[in-house]
Amino acid sequence: METTIWAKYRGAGFRLVAVSAGLKQAYGQSVARNDALSFPLALDISETLYDRYTQIDGVTPPFPLGVLIDKQGVVRRIDTTTAADLVSLDAQIATLLAK
Repeated sequence: METTIWAKYRGAGFRLVAVSAGLKQAYGQSVARNDALSFPLALDISETLYDRYTQIDGVTPPFPLGVLIDKQGVVRRIDTTTAADLVSLDAQIATLLAK
């Protein structure tokens, strides 16, 4: 996602933040360094954010989880975006940024 969605939309106001749920701070920092992330990595050690967005129809989805939130703070998409989903995610982001 970093080399596709993030690279394409970061200059248009799109923000990408990775949230590391339940991991120790040192591990999260290690991941950010080793993967040379160009976007922020937030630590959710207590899993507060993860718990807030993971109950979809009473089912906890697999990890990692993608949450798309628009400019007004409305959740527009929650899923486990795979490479096959990037086309629809790309289109949805483009539509939201055009508003």
